Amino acid sequence: MYKKYVKPTQAKLLELLKLDREFVKGDGNYIYDSQGEQYLDITGSYGANSLGHNNKLREKAAQYLVNNSLSFTQGSIRTEAANLACEFNKRLEFEGHGENWICQFSNTGTESIEIAIKLAKKNYHLNLKKELLSVNEALNKATRYFQRTTNNEALIKINELRKRNERKAQKTPFIMAMDNCFHGKTSGALKLTYNGKLKEDILSLDENRETVYIKRNDKIDLTYKIETLRDYFEIPYIENAELKVEKQNFYPICAFIAEPILGEAGVYELTKDFLEELQAQSKRIKSLLIFDEIQSGIYRTGTLASATHSGVTPDIFTFAKGLSAGFTKIGVTLIKEQSFVEDFDYIQSSTFAEDDLSSYIAREVLKEAENCFEHNGQAIMELRTSLEEVVLDYPEVFKEVRGQGLMLAIEFRQELKNKFYEFKYFSDGGLLGHLFSSAMLNKENIRIAPTLSNQYTFRIQPSLNIKSWEILKIVTSLRNLADAIISSQAKYFFSHILGEIPVGKLGCIEKKIAKQIDQDFKAPAVFLNHPISNSDVRKILPVLEFTPDEILEEIMMATFNLQTFSPYYATNIRGENGNDIDIVMLSLPITSKILMKKFRGRQRHKVAAKIQEGIDKAKELGASTVGLGQFTSIVSKNGMYLNNKGLNLTTGNSLTAKLAYEAGIQAAADESSQVIGLVGYGGNIVSTMAQLAISDAKKIILFHRSKEHYPEKIKNSFQELINYIIRTKEDSALINSVKEILFDNLGNIAESLDELKDYIQISNDLSELKSCDLIFTGTNSTRPIINRNLIKKNTTIIDLAVPGDVSDECYQDQSIRVIKGGIARFPQQAGDIRIEIPSFPLATNESFACMAETFSLGLSPIKGHLNIGPIAIDDIQEISKVAKEVGFTLFNTKKTNSL
Repeated sequence: MYKKYVKPTQAKLLELLKLDREFVKGDGNYIYDSQGEQYLDITGSYGANSLGHNNKLREKAAQYLVNNSLSFTQGSIRTEAANLACEFNKRLEFEGHGENWICQFSNTGTESIEIAIKLAKKNYHLNLKKELLSVNEALNKATRYFQRTTNNEALIKINELRKRNERKAQKTPFIMAMDNCFHGKTSGALKLTYNGKLKEDILSLDENRETVYIKRNDKIDLTYKIETLRDYFEIPYIENAELKVEKQNFYPICAFIAEPILGEAGVYELTKDFLEELQAQSKRIKSLLIFDEIQSGIYRTGTLASATHSGVTPDIFTFAKGLSAGFTKIGVTLIKEQSFVEDFDYIQSSTFAEDDLSSYIAREVLKEAENCFEHNGQAIMELRTSLEEVVLDYPEVFKEVRGQGLMLAIEFRQELKNKFYEFKYFSDGGLLGHLFSSAMLNKENIRIAPTLSNQYTFRIQPSLNIKSWEILKIVTSLRNLADAIISSQAKYFFSHILGEIPVGKLGCIEKKIAKQIDQDFKAPAVFLNHPISNSDVRKILPVLEFTPDEILEEIMMATFNLQTFSPYYATNIRGENGNDIDIVMLSLPITSKILMKKFRGRQRHKVAAKIQEGIDKAKELGASTVGLGQFTSIVSKNGMYLNNKGLNLTTGNSLTAKLAYEAGIQAAADESSQVIGLVGYGGNIVSTMAQLAISDAKKIILFHRSKEHYPEKIKNSFQELINYIIRTKEDSALINSVKEILFDNLGNIAESLDELKDYIQISNDLSELKSCDLIFTGTNSTRPIINRNLIKKNTTIIDLAVPGDVSDECYQDQSIRVIKGGIARFPQQAGDIRIEIPSFPLATNESFACMAETFSLGLSPIKGHLNIGPIAIDDIQEISKVAKEVGFTLFNTKKTNSL
């Protein structure tokens, strides 16, 4: 029911990774599922459960409800809320943050952020109104002066100044936040949160621009970003009876917000120097400084506010999570009295805030949390020390331990993503940390999770009552996980996910490939690709070697939205023109079937958006060119749904057609009389190839599948062919004969056809294929349409269709040659190149034609060129010339389906 009615997408992932437990009770740091299985919980409910499960405050809460019958009495004096506010003031003053903090209550952490943002904006506009007093005074003074002197030109300029100043004053102010910060998911807080995936298609571009992000602990970047935003009002004054203007600087920044320890970013601390600089800058430009202590506060680091360790006091604190005792819902925004805007509490209210129960429990939490940290200091220090020993013992697996107190994290090395293809698959989808979490839950009975914006970092936030034997269990489990990675234990990570299905081996990524795909690229030409079939997926991910198709497809469907294009192969090549570039294979581990299923399931826009992500990724890599490989072309309407972002963008169809044609002519070269048949005439590629065929054929027969002998679509294609023949400078017997007939007979097309039947024939009868020596076919039929009975011996067939047009019996007949197109050769200057992706059936120096077209454009000086949509003969000729100049030529014939 949870999957059906609550979180359909997330529940599918939980089910896939076998994280779909139903936890029914807890005790201390342990929780129990519906089957009675016990787990050590070190997520701490993402920091909210600082006192552990089933802690003694639950009994106090129950007793409080028995003794106090009122819950919500808005618009009255709330004694428990006042008591809690007093407690906060006392504790903040004790920690050196001064006194007189105004408390605004809410229900959650993100609401406490919303309150802080609203207060900061009110404060900004209040200060702006004060500044505008002198601005308006100067404008009015100048206006009065030039009214008296009847200087209309000056009055017009003053009016323009007034309008410009008003526009600047009305603009939404900026907020400055940290790279990779997280401040919540409500619309206002989401504007501050760094993770773009959380904001995509929710916030507009303008809303996203309201926040400016600063590099963590970078004072230079902070100053630079502030000064970049500096603006000015234009102040008129009078000098020698003339209008003069001076600039009065102001900063349209209402707040700086920072987590003293960035939690979801991966538990990174801001330094004392940087926090002091934030404070100094906020004061300098009359902005407010907000410290988000939602995850780091409430004695998780030993003090009420983690900022206390730095000695820096903000204008606003926000607290939540740890105040809850793990079961109530409360958030608090504390504002310095001098920063509190008068009457703000008139507009700020909440139905369920300031309730007696949560206020009472929060006050008890403050006492209990402080007491727990003080009396459990040895175990808390032991946890940090033990984790650091794990890092020292497994340097190839773990990078470092970060954080303070019991807000800790241990980070895996990012190089792990390129150790196995299976790890890469999950990493590219942002799920590697969840794969490791799944192993810990199912193999070690430990509940642990990665931080939201850093999949390589495990948060370690147990309750303040953590015990030594629990620390030993955590450390032992992390060691077991590290041992499984080092010794390539596929079963450790996948046996519980696959259940009864046998587990294959982990697919090791060669160190050479790992290094190539993890480098900075030099103006790369990027080719977007994906595995064609499930068998190709199994070649890339051998751990799934025995996984049935339906399960494999379930996995791909469940992870579709998370998967992104990622480098699977890269190398440098040099063209015959002397240019050298990197080529990058950006792969998406989703098969053609899944793409088409999504495409046809009313999700065309999602599939096109996924391909667009590939182009965006190429742009980030500094690419000059992007090629659409496999079904990325088909599902994007041959690229017409996409934004090329200023890059060369190609489907590769032009060179594919050219090399397929060359391969066919070469294979059938021993035939003395060339009758060329083209099946699928009226379609773009076959119709264009007909224009190539007229230079080599004695006769061409154009086959279409319409019941009508001469439909409108065929008329249009034939007219294009005739137009090409008339204008071409090619010299061949067929072309010359056709031109002569056309010049003698300038009547309608039907009459021309009758005259041209010895050279060009249009037919919808496939039995006439028997007269063809060479056949090119490329229809959109879902099943084979050319069988053995339709063709004569020694016929050469080039089948460009996917799925193929030619039946299996034709492949088995030794008297018939069936090929799938042409394979290009890399330029001689490139040396020996081998595309080393497990699913790519390419030998050394071989390239598919669509790839060769992409790399040729990358090696050329051409910029921003679109070779998408329907191709024409001019496209083929242009791309063929480019490919020849850089050194790509026909190398071999293709035996498998077109990619």
